[in-house]
Amino acid sequence: YDITRGLVGSEMCIRDRSESMIRKYNDHAQDLKLLKTVIKNHSDRKKAHNLQLAYDKYVNNRHFVDVETKKAFPNKHLYRKSDFYEIVKKNLDASKEAVQIRKRNSVR
Repeated sequence: YDITRGLVGSEMCIRDRSESMIRKYNDHAQDLKLLKTVIKNHSDRKKAHNLQLAYDKYVNNRHFVDVETKKAFPNKHLYRKSDFYEIVKKNLDASKEAVQIRKRNSVR
């Protein structure tokens, strides 16, 4: 009986982890949709570009930092969530999507 109980517990752990990963995926999809809307509609094109650049580097290529990124974000380590959020915070506008981003991700 102990073995059966252990397997059931493991299966529950796997199920919970799977549900957590699905939730994270869905949250990321919603955050990305909001961010893309902010970037598309931002009145300050430089800040819009900074948001896009920061996101690209944070998600897609954390370990390679090119000249453009170094120039845009000196002394920042885009692989750190806190640095990425700081850049986002500085470049958001006052749109309803930006307000949602701040609320959803504690970017204040």
